Formats: sequence, C-alpha cells, structure tokens
Amino acid sequence: MMTRIRAMKRIRAIDSAVALIAIKLMLLVIGFARTHALLQSRVRDRSTTTEPDAATLDASARSIVAAAILIPGRIECLEQSLALWYLLRRRGVPVELTFGMRQYPFGAHAWVTYRGEPLNEDREALRHYVAFA
Repeated sequence: MMTRIRAMKRIRAIDSAVALIAIKLMLLVIGFARTHALLQSRVRDRSTTTEPDAATLDASARSIVAAAILIPGRIECLEQSLALWYLLRRRGVPVELTFGMRQYPFGAHAWVTYRGEPLNEDREALRHYVAFA
C-alpha cells in the first residue's frame, strides 16, 4: 500500500512539473489567449462528473506549488493556476479558472476554485481581489 501511495505522489509530481514547464513555454511562445484555448480544447470533451475528496484536491494543489518551487525561474500564479486547472479537468474534476484584480496597490491574480472554494490560494489572501465575471 505504501509503495502505491509513493508511486502516486511521484506521478503527481512529474505531471505537475511537466505541465508547469509546458505551460510556461506556451505562454512565452504563443501567448495567453492561444495557450488557454489549446488547454481548453484538450479538456473540452472530458466529462466533469468526478467528485474528488478534499485530500485529493489539496494534494494536487500542493504538488503544483512544490513543482513550481523546484523549477528554475519564476513560475507565477498564472502558470500554476493553468496547470492545476488543466490537470484536474483532465481527471474530470469540475474546477474553474478564476482571474481577479485589486485596485490599490494594483494587482492581478489567478486561482482555481472548486464549488466556489479556492484550491491553490488562501481565502484570506483573496479578500482584496475582485473576480472577473
């Protein structure tokens, strides 16, 4: 059983790192709009009926953060959120990619929500951001 859990963690870590690197490169080469459209086309036909437990969602978000820390260069909230959104949608989890801004000091932010709850960000940290419609 422990071997299977370790193997799942390794797979999740590898998936996270590969997704982050690919998304970072796509954003640099083809820009946000085309990257987002490409990722959407890859998950469009996936059914979103999977009901994951809180531990799975938390482990997925932590895996993205851990991979982002280990990858050289800056991996911002946009790359992390796109990767988490993509990996969970690929598994059939009905998550939403959310963008928001704050007025002062001006800032933009991206995060992923599941049933209205942020997965890769603390709710307190988001209280100054207004989500885009």
